[in-house]
Amino acid sequence: MTRHVAGPFCTMILGDMGAEVIKIEPPGVGSPERAATPVYRGMSTYFMGSNRSKKSVVLNLKTPDGVSILKKLSETADVFVENMRPGVCDRLGVGYEDISKVNRQIVYCSISGYGHDGPFSRRPSYDLVAQALGGLLSLYSDGRAPPIAPLGLADLTTAMVATQAILAALFARERQHVGQFVEASLLESAAFLLQYMAIPVLQGMDSNFDHLTRARQVGFMGVYSDASNRFFVIEAPDDGVFQRAASIPELKGIVTDPKFSTRPARASNWQELHQALQGVLSRKPREYWVRELEKADVPCAAVKTVAEALQDPQLIHRGGIVEFQDEVIGKLKMLNLPMKFSETTARVTRRPPLLGEQTEEVLGALGYTRGELLTLRDKGVIA
Repeated sequence: MTRHVAGPFCTMILGDMGAEVIKIEPPGVGSPERAATPVYRGMSTYFMGSNRSKKSVVLNLKTPDGVSILKKLSETADVFVENMRPGVCDRLGVGYEDISKVNRQIVYCSISGYGHDGPFSRRPSYDLVAQALGGLLSLYSDGRAPPIAPLGLADLTTAMVATQAILAALFARERQHVGQFVEASLLESAAFLLQYMAIPVLQGMDSNFDHLTRARQVGFMGVYSDASNRFFVIEAPDDGVFQRAASIPELKGIVTDPKFSTRPARASNWQELHQALQGVLSRKPREYWVRELEKADVPCAAVKTVAEALQDPQLIHRGGIVEFQDEVIGKLKMLNLPMKFSETTARVTRRPPLLGEQTEEVLGALGYTRGELLTLRDKGVIA
């Protein structure tokens, strides 16, 4: 019972890791992300990004029969995941108390904007709202222009937090033989990413954080432009890495300057360091600088577009792009699961499903006859 991004992305990861994932969708248009653009061969690419390795079952949970079917599915399930606003599943009769009555061993994961208690718990929320409240959005701007959040960090982080919570609860069940209710919220997940920025604030220290905070803290880290105004990045946080840049003749004078020779000195003079570096780096093309920095063993990279990044030879070598042929969509390329296992398999098991594509298959496995399925379809319970 997941929709949009955080819930579907969480269950997609579980599916890629081998779980049989059944996506419950309402009749009609199904999960809201199906309506998003752009569309590739009849299916939303937004939907594709979070819904592979799943089966789709359409159930009308506003009917007693729909709720009954979901409870029957839950009897043998290991995990139940939903990301409705707190209280919605309870009203439908499929909250934790309802589901745990039919399966005491189940791990029930609820993903929400703010959690199930507190003054904001019943408010609606999406990724951008959580990034704003959680402090992330303020880091995307210098204060002169509105911040822009190009990626759903709150959604995606919450999905991974929820995945970890589910796996931890399953491990605990193996040890303690008990299911449990677990939560993950967009707000807490967004705030959790602040970490080393939050610690000094919580101690009453520096609270002046913005998009340049990491550069101030690290000293030698930033985005630089070359002679053609193309961007590349350099990051040398410790003294040993920074000193290696002295082997590049054009940078030796900056690297050996006492004002920049130690990390505290670089942090104190970070703006002067950045300006000095930019003045030198803007004289030659980034290919030259990346080549020389790599030879000096200093971490660096050209700032790539999404299209360029997806053609990166290291990403491709590591199997970061998976391609498979499907009779409905045809050839489809997607990003692969980013972890590797030596003894077990994690892989994309199936393309994103059509709406209700496996309804009859899943319900048939539960014991519903062809006649019963036709009756349920006529009553608007399934589709």
